[in-house]
Amino acid sequence: MNKHFQLLAYGDLLWDTFEDAKYIGGAPFNVAAHFAFLGGTSALISAVGKDALGDEALSTVKSYDVATDYIERNGHSTAQMRVTIQNGEPQYALSEDCAFDYTLGGDGSFSADVFYFCSISLRCSTSEATLLRLLNNNRFSTVFCDLNLRPASLSDKIVRTCLSNATILKLNREEVFYLQRFGFTEKATPEEVAKDIVKKYKKIKTVLITLDSDGSILYDAETESIERQKALPCKIVSTIGAGDAFSAAFIYSTLQGKEVSACLQAAAENAAFTLGYENAVPLIRREEL
Repeated sequence: MNKHFQLLAYGDLLWDTFEDAKYIGGAPFNVAAHFAFLGGTSALISAVGKDALGDEALSTVKSYDVATDYIERNGHSTAQMRVTIQNGEPQYALSEDCAFDYTLGGDGSFSADVFYFCSISLRCSTSEATLLRLLNNNRFSTVFCDLNLRPASLSDKIVRTCLSNATILKLNREEVFYLQRFGFTEKATPEEVAKDIVKKYKKIKTVLITLDSDGSILYDAETESIERQKALPCKIVSTIGAGDAFSAAFIYSTLQGKEVSACLQAAAENAAFTLGYENAVPLIRREEL
């Protein structure tokens, strides 16, 4: 058995590349890094190439206090996500056939309070098989899935796998539209969609939906209740990584035993903080501002 972490994140580790800069990224890393900033212990299961970008990725991940014990190196290129901004919104183009697609996951035996993954880790058969093996071989009490749809993961099969394995499901407004358009639900409002998804996918106990300037909602299957959180006023430099910041703070606050309303408030605060920076995980602690 490997060492225990509060949060174990699986999936893409990559470089977000802009016209004049690059930043370490990938939703699993972003969540693990924000979680570590908040005071938790986190590790990432992923892979980078045996190239210069891989060397730099490993050293950068360590600088964020995320454990690199389970980051493999293979003969594929370290992933890059080309980010462009169109009409104020980021557009993503992810490199194909890259290192994280071939993550093997070591001996497959891990210990964590929360296991996190998103849909991109299912785009390749190798990384998909590793994910399913990790889920089958370990009894994680909480499996947090951020659907986090990208062009490479727009597949009914991938979405169904995500929904079938999550205990906490996070969606954004566009992903709610996707579920409606492609027949996963016929319900109209985000609240109705959350209730319907929980009925159809029995492992899901909590649905989080972020709604941009309309804040967020949480549906609790056990109590059949809806909790709402208003968006917080903030300066917006970039929306990249705001959802990951939200997820990390929600997970951390939940593990601290806080009430749902406090967890949502912490998540909103962390997202608002991240919106003020270009990169998904600013290497600065808020108490240092």
